[in-house]
Order: sequence, then structure tokens, then C-alpha cells
Amino acid sequence: GNFHLSPDSPAIDSATPSGLDFDLDGNRRPVDVIGVGQDGDGAFDMGCCEFQLMRSDLNSDGRVDEMDLMILQRNWTKVSGVSGAG
Repeated sequence: GNFHLSPDSPAIDSATPSGLDFDLDGNRRPVDVIGVGQDGDGAFDMGCCEFQLMRSDLNSDGRVDEMDLMILQRNWTKVSGVSGAG
């Protein structure tokens, strides 16, 4: 089954430390996702999977939609970590 938490789950940031540094998916625990659960305290999530934002959710609103596509298109040709020398 799917044991991942939804963004509006009351289980987010509601558990006590379990001594496990990683969840069932191999993600580090705890993770504090801004705007989800109790911000700022970095509390553990209840259950076997720590809540994570989707990697393609570029604006961190909990959805992958046309706004994320616009961000991707706007930044498609930008290059980082390249110097002018060489």
C-alpha cells in the first residue's frame, strides 16, 4: 500500500523522535517542510514515511501544475557554476 502522508495530514510533525534517522524510503528524518504541519520545530512525522514535497513541485505549493512548468521554462537556459575563464 501507499503509506505516504498527504500535505494536509494531521500526522505531519506530530510524532516524538523514534531514534531512526531515515524513513522507509531512505529519506532523512525529520524534515521540516515550510507551510506544512508545525513549521520551525522540525518534529518527526507519525508513520513510516516522512512527508516530502514532490521534486517537480518547483514553487512548493503541494501540486505539480502549470505554474511549475512556467518556472521550469523560465529557468531552462540558465547555467550555474560556470565561470567566464577557460
